[in-house]
Amino acid sequence: MLDHLSADSYVEQLLAAHKAISRHAPLAVTPEAAVDFSALWHLCQSLRNKEIAAIVCNDERLAQAKPEILAMYAEWSYLREVEAAELILAASDAVDAFHAHFKDLPLYERIVGLEYQSVRTCAGRELKNALMIGSGPVGSTAMILRRLGLNVDCVDISSEANAISAELMRRMDVTDGITHITSDVLHLTDLAKYDVIWLAGFVGVGDMKQRVIAHLAEHAAPGAFIIVRSASIPCTILYTEVQPWELDAFERYIYLQPLSFNNHSAYIVRQYGDYLGHG
Repeated sequence: MLDHLSADSYVEQLLAAHKAISRHAPLAVTPEAAVDFSALWHLCQSLRNKEIAAIVCNDERLAQAKPEILAMYAEWSYLREVEAAELILAASDAVDAFHAHFKDLPLYERIVGLEYQSVRTCAGRELKNALMIGSGPVGSTAMILRRLGLNVDCVDISSEANAISAELMRRMDVTDGITHITSDVLHLTDLAKYDVIWLAGFVGVGDMKQRVIAHLAEHAAPGAFIIVRSASIPCTILYTEVQPWELDAFERYIYLQPLSFNNHSAYIVRQYGDYLGHG
């Protein structure tokens, strides 16, 4: 029997957490904001019972607050990445500082490696050129993909993010084979050269994610693979969830949900049409 009282308690705590983070607008990285966002994150992570988590995530009261929670958490994560990159750039050894700051990097490398090996298995061929949409001010996914042998174009709507990421990669000596593009991805229509496209989880809040997916369905090359990062309950409170039917324009292959990294999941889909050797 489900404990609906527990579900109500979680909803009330999440609404209180939403009220707490809302006090920090306009958002900046401060110790007080860090406490409130950390409390929100830990509250979501504590929802271990999947049935109760489903009730919580579908609660009408939380649904009203969710768009603002998603937007604020995405902005907070961006600001924290900027802060981290600037601290790394201020260090005498950027490589050591990078690994010291991102202590969960080995786990994240395995997650990206799993995505890469899965899509390569699905493709049954060598992959050469990748597009990373929403690469951010650090660009860790792009750096991992480059080490796996892909040429990577990083596209981000923020010129600040690209400038910081490019300088960070220069300091870490991983610039070869990586290019930064400052643009709204909806303005990029020539995607013919990309064998595989990564769509970051924080790209698009609300219907913007669907607009990006529709854009890729229209412009991705025939036979190209797309990794659409999503989230599963209870992390859908903080990250935009992509539903399977939102990918009906593609040929669906795999859904990945690493048990060790429950705020990260991904769909691997393929653009319809014959591969033309564009990679």
